[in-house]
Amino acid sequence: MEMFLPQYVNHDLDLPTEYHYEFGMFLDFLTWKVDWTNITYKKAQLDIADVYINLTRGYDLSLIKVDFPAIKSWEIDANQEVNSWILPSNSKVELIFEDFDIDFTTDLILDENGYLDPVVYDCDIKFGKSYLYHDNKIVAFVMHQFVYFAIVIVENSVYFVGDYIFSNMMGPIMDKALNHY
Repeated sequence: MEMFLPQYVNHDLDLPTEYHYEFGMFLDFLTWKVDWTNITYKKAQLDIADVYINLTRGYDLSLIKVDFPAIKSWEIDANQEVNSWILPSNSKVELIFEDFDIDFTTDLILDENGYLDPVVYDCDIKFGKSYLYHDNKIVAFVMHQFVYFAIVIVENSVYFVGDYIFSNMMGPIMDKALNHY
């Protein structure tokens, strides 16, 4: 598993090598067009050996508690061009995931087709020491604030809505992974 998954993540997921994003603020008065080109992915170092699975009881149910350290480190590099009248830039960007951890408590049920589906009751995501590096100091500050704010939003909102999100997302993934068994 430790040898297969990093290869699968880097080669078989068909990750993009270019990406375009455009957003506007104040009725599109401030419009940013961001292009990422030459996106490269370093080999992911996954922490599969430290996965902890515990069969427990809670909520008057038999549950599976999973502590999944997931990613020790993974680096994504790209060239970023921001085409706007305010803060235009062209520079190198590095997004580094380090010590990414996801923990959840789940129960398995049969759906109407007889497939196993998880029902997630508790979920917790920690981004660890993940960070975004950028060559331009002003853009680095602005992007860091957006990225860090998004990380805080994800970490805090998963506590409240993670059970709904992951219950509905992991079911189809499990169906596909188990070949609709």
